[in-house]
Amino acid sequence: MTKPLPDFNASASSTSSSSSKELSAPVHDPKGQPASFTKPATLLAFASLGFGQKPRTAPRYTHEAQAVLNAAERAPGLGSLMATALKNQKRLTLLKGVVPPIILGQLSAGNLDNGVWCLMLKSPAAAGKLRQLVPAMCAHLRTKGELVHDITVKVIQHAG
Repeated sequence: MTKPLPDFNASASSTSSSSSKELSAPVHDPKGQPASFTKPATLLAFASLGFGQKPRTAPRYTHEAQAVLNAAERAPGLGSLMATALKNQKRLTLLKGVVPPIILGQLSAGNLDNGVWCLMLKSPAAAGKLRQLVPAMCAHLRTKGELVHDITVKVIQHAG
């Protein structure tokens, strides 16, 4: 025969509150470990030894709100990309008198590499008309101070 286990709750109710802590069973977490090994206590012990601190990263950001364009200009890679995009947009606006407005609305500007500027369109018919205007566009851009010697026109085709 097995001996019945004592009822700690029944004996604790008849004694004072200080003795109830002594008679109660040790508190266990769901995994069955004693309370001294619970996660918060363990994390506090590791934190006191210096573990668990976040490593310092190179850029230290403040929690101030910034405009997206200002933040992008300050980033090393994005800053040069933003500058290139602004220059391309400026070149496109300079073409307003030369290129018909319906074609100008469809244009996408690419890179300017060694004096050769790449323009992209979705319509092959509009690209054909734009190719006829390349000498006039180059001459117009050079009079405005842009160093564009040639323009390549590409048709963008969607995969699908």
